[in-house]
Amino acid sequence: MKINGFNDTIDWYSKNANHYAQSIKNREFIDAINEFTRLILKEGRVLDAGCAAGRDTNLLSDKGLVVVGIDLSKELLELAKKSYPTLKFIEGDFRNLPFEDNYFDGIWANASLLHFETIQQVTKAIKEFYRVMKKGGVIHVSVKAQTGKDKTAVVSDSLSKHDRFFQFFKEGEVKDLLIKNYFEIIKLKQYRETDIIPNGRFEVEWILALARKK
Repeated sequence: MKINGFNDTIDWYSKNANHYAQSIKNREFIDAINEFTRLILKEGRVLDAGCAAGRDTNLLSDKGLVVVGIDLSKELLELAKKSYPTLKFIEGDFRNLPFEDNYFDGIWANASLLHFETIQQVTKAIKEFYRVMKKGGVIHVSVKAQTGKDKTAVVSDSLSKHDRFFQFFKEGEVKDLLIKNYFEIIKLKQYRETDIIPNGRFEVEWILALARKK
């Protein structure tokens, strides 16, 4: 399957849902989840934006939060609903969220903004996150760090074993995205994957951000 951009990558996830769900098992950002959940009151409402097969949705729910998972892949959502039948999962696009204003206490956007093709599309998603969050709500964002000259690339990695489209980010770029859209930075740091995920890939670096809606 030839991958050219965002839509092709979503199609790949749908056609390879089982394979992908298995490949990301036991690869949770546990420390980041703990940091995020400590900042949200118990039973706070959280959106898992890009929930895939529901791995993090379930972990967040286990922390006492009321979580909704959203994704564009019907097939991944079917796996999520089968694995976690008591949790809520819906199909939807971050750029046009089906929720009222000021609804969520937190948003968990883990490795989910990095398939958009342009910074304008990412900005639109961030604006939607802001809209549906309560004042003082907390957002977690993780994206792949730009360590080379390419801002975007189609990459075949050891995780998917297939091409996927990625947009890469500089730390300052993530900071600007959040600040310009009225979030206050709590924490922003670049990590090598081996530092944050068990059996992580040494060659992959991530930018993790925690921010609060002003």
